[in-house]
Amino acid sequence: MGFILFDGCKEYTEAFYTRQGINQQWDWKEGKYSFVIEPDGTGSYYDFTNVKDGRAKASDFFKCEIIDEQ
Repeated sequence: MGFILFDGCKEYTEAFYTRQGINQQWDWKEGKYSFVIEPDGTGSYYDFTNVKDGRAKASDFFKCEIIDEQ
């Protein structure tokens, strides 16, 4: 359990974190939305709200990087 931050960290929602193989995944709003980060740093956003077969194509892509806050 954790949070997804939006709008420059001004808004958030609770999300469930899982590791799917080597990908990291966050799901929120009862699985209606997902964000997946692949090992190369590609982040993909999925919206399942109007999907009938459980499959969705990513509607947005992002370049993600780990920030070390030491």
